[in-house]
Amino acid sequence: MAKGVKILERKFCDIEKRLSGFIAFVDTFVEDDKEVLSFKLSQFDRLNAKYESVKGEIFTSLSDGEFQNFDGKITTCNEHIEKLEVRLKSLNLKYSKNNNETGSNAVSNVIKPCFRLPELSLPQFNGDIETWFIFKEQFKEIIENCGLNDKQKLQYLQSCLIGIAKHVQTVDDTYDSLFLALEQRFENKRLIINKHINALLMLKYEKFRGDSNVELRNLVDTCTKHLRALKLLKIEHNTFSELLLIQLVMQVLDTETKRLFEMTLESTDIPKWDDFLAFLNKRCLFLENLPSAGTKGKQNFKDSPRHKSFILHTDANVDKKCKLCSLNHDLYNCDKFKNMPVRERYNIVKSLNLCLKCLKPNHKVSQCRSKHICFCKKNHNQLLHFVNVKNQEMQNCESSQPDTRRQDDVIEPICFQNSSIKNNQNKTDRNSFNFPSAQSNIVQGQVSGVNMSISASQKHKNDIILSTCIIYVENSVGEKVPLRVLADSGSQVSLLRSSTADFLNLRKLKTDMSVSGLGGSNVNIKSKIKGVISNGSGSYKRVVDFHVVPKITNMIPVNSFDISHIVFPSNVHLADPTFNTSNSIDALLSADIFFDILKDGADDITTAKEMQRQLIGLMKEGCFHLYKWSANSEELLKDVPTENKEFLFNENDELVKTLGLSWRPREVTFMYQMNLQEVPVTITKRTV
Repeated sequence: MAKGVKILERKFCDIEKRLSGFIAFVDTFVEDDKEVLSFKLSQFDRLNAKYESVKGEIFTSLSDGEFQNFDGKITTCNEHIEKLEVRLKSLNLKYSKNNNETGSNAVSNVIKPCFRLPELSLPQFNGDIETWFIFKEQFKEIIENCGLNDKQKLQYLQSCLIGIAKHVQTVDDTYDSLFLALEQRFENKRLIINKHINALLMLKYEKFRGDSNVELRNLVDTCTKHLRALKLLKIEHNTFSELLLIQLVMQVLDTETKRLFEMTLESTDIPKWDDFLAFLNKRCLFLENLPSAGTKGKQNFKDSPRHKSFILHTDANVDKKCKLCSLNHDLYNCDKFKNMPVRERYNIVKSLNLCLKCLKPNHKVSQCRSKHICFCKKNHNQLLHFVNVKNQEMQNCESSQPDTRRQDDVIEPICFQNSSIKNNQNKTDRNSFNFPSAQSNIVQGQVSGVNMSISASQKHKNDIILSTCIIYVENSVGEKVPLRVLADSGSQVSLLRSSTADFLNLRKLKTDMSVSGLGGSNVNIKSKIKGVISNGSGSYKRVVDFHVVPKITNMIPVNSFDISHIVFPSNVHLADPTFNTSNSIDALLSADIFFDILKDGADDITTAKEMQRQLIGLMKEGCFHLYKWSANSEELLKDVPTENKEFLFNENDELVKTLGLSWRPREVTFMYQMNLQEVPVTITKRTV
């Protein structure tokens, strides 16, 4: 107990000394001390709280005899604290009132806002090293001046990190260690400076229209942004750099703007960058005040006005609901309508008194202004095309109608694609796939002077399932974006839709190549990107060169179809779970990737037999029958009929030739021959 009394005496002695300091401050207070008055007041509040805590310990832990030593001291301290609190608050109120009166006298007619301004949000950092220094300055200026503790600073810093910056790890879970890790990762000053300088040097390759205030304003903003960033990095521009920068920008400007700038120069002295920037800003204002090109019209006031009567028609109140399912879409976009046989489609259109060409009401084919016609060049919609059936009524309607086409209505054409799965109408299987109708398979291509269409016969229908899959591509900030792609074993290059490339925001590389397609049609490609693709689990990853094209193909499949009756094995994971749903294609994978992502072999007999059983079941559901079985294990061929085997195992196994390769049945290696031309240098590596 004596030890506890000693501790309380020391605490109380410290409080008395600090109270004496406050008393001396108040007694000797002068007007120059008003700057620290609020700080002293906050210190006094903390001292008062500490005093109350020590006083509580004295009241609860000491005996009556021990308490007698503190009784007089407590009374004295209470009196000092009350007097100090009154004097400090009086001084603070006095000088704060004087400051308010001074401010109100200096600024007249100022109305205090009666609304609450929104709170400012903290800056965010996504891992872009070009914005690191700006984020660092703004964040430290806000956070480190708020009196927060280390844990609070750490939480605020973590909340401001997004993208790849969010995954930066540290050994210690502290604010200083995380900020140090970010500095070591992203504070590459030399690289950042090089990026800003290269961006300024690339200005000469920009295409610029002299009469466009938007493009000129973007040019000025780009220069200002990079110069401000260099200034934050302590890179100041001098006379030489200003002259060099002016020459770079002058190469981009049009002749008229250059001429006007030269007219502003009054001597042969070297122009300054600030003067040049001021001229460009004035030029922007001048172009903004000019009337737009669309409002410039030539009027001949000498001629008398010619009066013309006309009728203005608007479709604002036209019912846009589908006539078949009452949903908010046109009939030609209705899945229910598309999945019907052509005969039923035609009967519905006739019963609803719709146009046979655009499938819209209130007019006939002769009055239709749609520019779209069927691929057979007849004046009806492609959804109403009969294959190998001549509809006399439709032909009579078409033969008497003139071709009055205009770019008013846009009708989406139906395009059925080709397939590798064939169903024979004479052979039906209740477990077979129920694919959409392919009564009109069309392969569309733009070939000069040639109109091509391929129609499937009614005897054998080609139902389509193309190899689609879902892959993940890393965008500019390292996030994985899912894309629906088409794996094409007949393509030599990988393609990416331009809208998808813009969404990924990856750097585009310049290229110049031509891709030929159906009928020899060529598509010129001017850019490509490098993308990192992977599967959902991340076990497969590869860098792919995607060539950017405006469009790859139409919707795949053309029509959605039901697969609820198909039972897939529990251990089978579909590469594209939505393969039966009509949707767009974001990218196309070339042949080398197609064969790279095919299913690998098995490591043991048990796994191989399970794969064989699943393969036979899936092929049977698709009406495929597999022949010419080959394997390097007799166990796998036990259940295969003899007539379906490529070879028979025997004691004197001979070489078996398959697809041009020779191999022995009981071995796992292929043998082949190749001739290499003699070359004068030593061969160090070759690819077969």
